[in-house]
Amino acid sequence: MRKSITTILFVLIGLFNTVGQSTEIPVQIRGIMAGATLSNVYLYGKRHASAFSLSTIGVNAEFLLKKELYLGTQLVVSNQKSFFQPSVFVKQQVAQLLIGPSVKVDDIRFRAGLSLEYRTAPVLEARTTSFNALQNPDVNPSTQVNLFLGTEFYLSPKFGLYLNGVLPLQSGNSSSFQLGLKYRLHSKPERKQSYLSRRKEMGKKDIILLKEGALLVRLQTSKNKIDALRKVGKEKQALKAEVFQQTENEKIMQAFVNQFDFAPVYFFYSDHSNKVRKGDFEGIFLNENLEVDSSIVMDKKMVYTSEYTSIKQDTFIQLSHYELKQTGNWQLDWVPRYYGQPAMGFKAIVINNQNFEQMAEPFPYYARTNAPGIKKHPEQLLFGLPLIYFLLNSSYDSAVEALNSKLNRYYLQSK
Repeated sequence: MRKSITTILFVLIGLFNTVGQSTEIPVQIRGIMAGATLSNVYLYGKRHASAFSLSTIGVNAEFLLKKELYLGTQLVVSNQKSFFQPSVFVKQQVAQLLIGPSVKVDDIRFRAGLSLEYRTAPVLEARTTSFNALQNPDVNPSTQVNLFLGTEFYLSPKFGLYLNGVLPLQSGNSSSFQLGLKYRLHSKPERKQSYLSRRKEMGKKDIILLKEGALLVRLQTSKNKIDALRKVGKEKQALKAEVFQQTENEKIMQAFVNQFDFAPVYFFYSDHSNKVRKGDFEGIFLNENLEVDSSIVMDKKMVYTSEYTSIKQDTFIQLSHYELKQTGNWQLDWVPRYYGQPAMGFKAIVINNQNFEQMAEPFPYYARTNAPGIKKHPEQLLFGLPLIYFLLNSSYDSAVEALNSKLNRYYLQSK
């Protein structure tokens, strides 16, 4: 019995090696299988106690019906046995054709269908060191039709773990449970995606989501600063800070209303940041008078946020060059040097995700501006940094217009 199973295994391996060397293996033949079977063989009106057998091999083929839905077949040859008595096995050679639909969900494939089985005549075998054969029972070979359920788990590009359960459809049928490895014949080795390529992929995904979603612009209230000034009796300074923040918010709102058309825009005060993080957008949006207006309702599921703030350092680091460095004992070695985006502290109109985390390149997430800075500190134009006026957008309108143009260009490139 064991010799015949081994012979079939070698024949299958030789066949695949020969076919693989001369012609391509058909894509429908997905892999070869090997494992163990826990079975309950039916004999003399009884399904006997289960026992393991390691001699299980098979071939798996699948035919595409529609996306992720296949008609799957598995031809499995196994050596099944049960405990006939404490020291005696009842054994059978079994050829099974497992056929039925299969569906793939992430890294798991589910199967169900019928098990069409041919079973040789049972053989009794004593459980001794020589496994002595006993007198065979007077039973002929048989055929059975049973139900099977199966699952395959992805382990690697080349290997999967399969489990098949065969359930008897009639009282006189045997049952079995198969466990083993499947070697995939048409798998492609996984290519580890680089950090840079992941960023490019995420950028393309984000620009499409923003186009189909909405941009929520966060306006500051400077409430803590104003309350602190009033607490120490500096009412004049508090009023000045309040008017300045109100004016800046009006300019930012008008800039987005006039210059931004990439996605729908809504405005909210920084007091409601936690509600935005949680996705609770009820009663937070502002009307044209910068007043909370509960009648403004947003129907977009995907949102990004924007605000006037400092650009944070991009932690993405790239190799710059190699240089010679003394490492001890008068030896010189080539060492790598890396660079990343410095924390320049420039102010800009910045796009963040819903959790107010700054987006990353290549997504065009900012447009620099020094709109309030030039007005508050005109000496910048005279002392040391006169080019700032020409290098940065001089107003919120120009910054939002530049950001809108960047987003539209990147969206067209990503389609």
